[in-house]
Amino acid sequence: MRRNKAVDRLIISLILIIILASTGILYTKLKTDRITSDIEAGKDINTLILVHNEDELIFTELFMYNSTTGKGSLFDIPGNLGSIINKLKKMDRIDVLFEKGNPSVYVEKVSTILNADIPYYLSIDLEDFSKIIDLYEGVDLFIANPVELLNIDNLVLLPSGNLVLDGSKTVSYMQYQDQSLSGVEHISRRQKILQSLFHQFSTHNGFLESKDFSTYLNSYVNTNLKRDAVISFFDIFTKLDIERLVFQRVLGNTRLVGEKKLLFPHYEGKLLRETVQQTITSLANTEVISADELNVTIEILNATNQSGLASRTAQVFKSFGYDVARVANYDKEPRDTTVVLSWNGDRTIAEKVSEIILCKDISYEPDMYFENNLNTNNSEIIIILGKDFDGRYCKE
Repeated sequence: MRRNKAVDRLIISLILIIILASTGILYTKLKTDRITSDIEAGKDINTLILVHNEDELIFTELFMYNSTTGKGSLFDIPGNLGSIINKLKKMDRIDVLFEKGNPSVYVEKVSTILNADIPYYLSIDLEDFSKIIDLYEGVDLFIANPVELLNIDNLVLLPSGNLVLDGSKTVSYMQYQDQSLSGVEHISRRQKILQSLFHQFSTHNGFLESKDFSTYLNSYVNTNLKRDAVISFFDIFTKLDIERLVFQRVLGNTRLVGEKKLLFPHYEGKLLRETVQQTITSLANTEVISADELNVTIEILNATNQSGLASRTAQVFKSFGYDVARVANYDKEPRDTTVVLSWNGDRTIAEKVSEIILCKDISYEPDMYFENNLNTNNSEIIIILGKDFDGRYCKE
């Protein structure tokens, strides 16, 4: 019995539709870039941003972005971080590993030191960094005091206040070394410049739709991302909570090794690795942080005979973003156990502070530890360190 020709044509048409649809789905999957795939999978986008002048590495910032919450962080990685360099068989700065044409070895070293997965990098020459800033019509910066810059053999005066700087002036201001400022303030200035540039990425996101614009942008960046993935990376900044970008840096001690000053992280890098993991956890947190939690100030008192214990502990809390108002010795007898005192009775804050050092003793009655309820610095939290504290945690 013959089948109806119309039925045969219908079957053939359905088969063709299925084949075309399958081909389209496969093409779409192949077309999807790595950044888009990671975002769809809810993965963290950890990217090392390297700015260099030829072979000299100017700065390294680890950009961490949580694709689920839209939160991000900039973690400054100093080039003089001290570490064993295997190929040199000695202790040296980590930036000796940097090669402008192939920064992957350096990226892998940073990843190992931080104990963090860093799948992507953007390596940008200083001149191209300036061009990117110009491509996005400059950056908006607040300058507290007037600055005189030597810019391409010309003296440039930047007045105080809110300014929009072009690429050349931004680069000069970024590299300007004010001897009256600390290294921390120079790092902060650089991170603020990147934050402002991120804001430009967000507000001028429509530029990416221009083929010419995206071609220029790709030409300024050396990266392990393909062209489409670079565009997807810059598109991230439309979703990033830029105003609440978290700034982090490496805390440690500087020592002279040979003729070089090297920075060694506290507690042999353990605190650094914990800070990275804590930052990742914080970025993944969907809860809104209250103003009280952000602004809490801490005072740390040493009630042991171990010299410098309070100062070293302050570095731990600073790495978690807390404001340490004062470190000093406890003026009463030494204590066997550590106690966290809450002056405002806020249990949530006291418990979060205690968790950082695994302290189980929390008191809401400060008059038991101070005469006349004295709190000269008006700190919300005072930590009195006892003999059970080993410099990082309270022992059982």
